[in-house]
Amino acid sequence: MNCCVIPGCGNKFQLYRVPNSGNNRFRQWKKVAPVFGTGSERICSHHFIETDFVENIRKKLKSTAIPSINLPAERLKASNKIGCCVLGCRSKDIKNMEKFPSMTSKAWLKWANILGCAEANTAGWKICQKHFKDDAFTTVTSRYLKNSAVPTKKLKRPVKIVEIHRRQIKQIPTEQCLLDHDYVKEDLRPKSNRMCSVYGCTTKTSKGVFLHKFPKERIKMTAWVHAIKSGKKPTKNSFVCSQHFHDSDYNTGNYRFPL
Repeated sequence: MNCCVIPGCGNKFQLYRVPNSGNNRFRQWKKVAPVFGTGSERICSHHFIETDFVENIRKKLKSTAIPSINLPAERLKASNKIGCCVLGCRSKDIKNMEKFPSMTSKAWLKWANILGCAEANTAGWKICQKHFKDDAFTTVTSRYLKNSAVPTKKLKRPVKIVEIHRRQIKQIPTEQCLLDHDYVKEDLRPKSNRMCSVYGCTTKTSKGVFLHKFPKERIKMTAWVHAIKSGKKPTKNSFVCSQHFHDSDYNTGNYRFPL
């Protein structure tokens, strides 16, 4: 999914991947959020507290930067050695190394002329950061979610008032002979265990409320799944109750079917 799976959110920025169902962390996420561990689910940063994140600040070399300091007085040829490629430099700190530009880029020719390696194959070469000026770098802050983090904010489903659609039943007067007898009233409670698939809705078939099957057409079925923000593929026993449809979604007639 390209948006947050928390009902009522739908944010498309700063999304973090939900652990897979086989991961131990998934059990903790499952207790507080409607997730299924499919691998495609995402939750945005609005549902985590500040202590759930860790920031990594690093220097990034600008695309226009070229090595200009701490270079040999004479333009000696650079070499593909372990560590910094500048002759005379003994730095081997991999964390402070920058990759040599690709030979197909415009910056490669400038680097090659300065270091005297225009005829060499520079693939895999590296140069340490001490050969660049301070203004050749920009600061980049990366924000990561901790492994122990669990969403805890804004998880309650917003209250939404939905108009209940009722079937129009023609009132037939009861015969007088039937009123004179003490008949046992029929139990009109729903006898089916089927219920609505929308998260947080436990509606079953009852008087004035109906369950609608998911459409068989793939495009329309996908639209239904996206609308109710469900991460599960609907089955033949998946339904959506009539409380989640508007009056304009139904055809006119004695029986009501969603368009």
